[in-house]
Amino acid sequence: HSLERLFKTYLNSVGGNTTFNLNIPPMPNGKLDERDVKRLKELGEKIETSFKTNLCENAKISRTDFGDYQSEYLVELGEEKEISYFEIMENIAEGQRVSSFRIICRVGGHWEKSIDNYTTVGSRRICEKHSKCDAFKLIITSSRGRADIEKIAAY
Repeated sequence: HSLERLFKTYLNSVGGNTTFNLNIPPMPNGKLDERDVKRLKELGEKIETSFKTNLCENAKISRTDFGDYQSEYLVELGEEKEISYFEIMENIAEGQRVSSFRIICRVGGHWEKSIDNYTTVGSRRICEKHSKCDAFKLIITSSRGRADIEKIAAY
């Protein structure tokens, strides 16, 4: 498969709270095809460069709860940054709680009107959303009990 297709599959599987099964069998001689090895190396490099720098490292993050089932995380980056991917992780030791959420960005001092609605977070959720913003909100719109978000990142 093309690098683009494999990367999209990665985003939809690992970034969708599941495993990434490439199903690459060995050849009859027991070795992997060199073309597959080359493509896997390219994929590894693409994943590494895409998720290398977490733009939230020095961000100010605050949380507001609206009862037991809804909450909002405000992430202030301090300056405008170009974001391609958002990553959210729940504290899975406490169980998967988030049922639905959305992410909105502050662009030019104004909060965008979001039409992106996502389901479940679980162990890891990656949302592809290209934006240039100085802040964003992770809005938990529904959860089974109080959401326990372990990580919020932007790349």
